[in-house]
Amino acid sequence: MSVQEIKAAVQHPSLEERAEVAACLHSWSDDVWDEQMKRDSASGRLDKILGQVDADIEENKLRGLLRFRGRIGGLSGRRSKSEG
Repeated sequence: MSVQEIKAAVQHPSLEERAEVAACLHSWSDDVWDEQMKRDSASGRLDKILGQVDADIEENKLRGLLRFRGRIGGLSGRRSKSEG
């Protein structure tokens, strides 16, 4: 089935049908994304960028994000030098 055929088929779905399609697409996309993130994290592929995020936070370059730091243990999941 082509993308155009899918678009034509879903032009006027009910709210229930839209919710069902959205749930299906959302979970599929998350599974693929989550698995890729797990592989990248385990391989160390994200270490450099996460180190830069930690440095930017410590230098107050990302002040708007600091309120989330305590809830998720830092954006990178690692403790910063200032956290001990």
